[in-house]
Amino acid sequence: PHLSRSGAKVAWLQSHSGQSIRLCLADKKDPLNAPWGISSFDDAATRQNLDIVCTPSLETFLNDLDDQVLSYLTERSETFFKKKQTREQVETMYKKTVLKRDDYDPQFKCKINLQDDKIKCYDFEHNPIELDKGQLEGSTVVPIVHFKSVYFMGANCGLVLDMHSMLVQVKDDKCPFEGLFA
Repeated sequence: PHLSRSGAKVAWLQSHSGQSIRLCLADKKDPLNAPWGISSFDDAATRQNLDIVCTPSLETFLNDLDDQVLSYLTERSETFFKKKQTREQVETMYKKTVLKRDDYDPQFKCKINLQDDKIKCYDFEHNPIELDKGQLEGSTVVPIVHFKSVYFMGANCGLVLDMHSMLVQVKDDKCPFEGLFA
């Protein structure tokens, strides 16, 4: 574990070759849904959250990844938690990557950086676009996610997923009856 610039305790993730881990989590033919758009406890924050609905295969992948991280943290618990911990103890501290709330589809949370309340991304034809932060609500996305680190904050820990890049198709808000009535 290291201290980040903000003073948080983190363990950086990287591949065996020392490269950062970035994965495309969907395909243009089968994009993911971002039903809520971006959110934060502080609307003025430049780093906010984007909840994205998981497909069943993505949910399985992220759950398997959590399982690997939990095993790693348990095996090295004295390094990360300053004392030996059982798997069950580490599980009580670990925030799972896939969130399941009430009757909603499983989702994962991704950090996204804003510039002047704008999001720089690409349309589905790979043209660069800039969206207002409110335009992501109800959109479909093809995210390339940076699996950045494991955070340790108080009695909690979990994966940090950063949006590296994404294709976005903004929800069409046109009324289906538009132009039918005079």
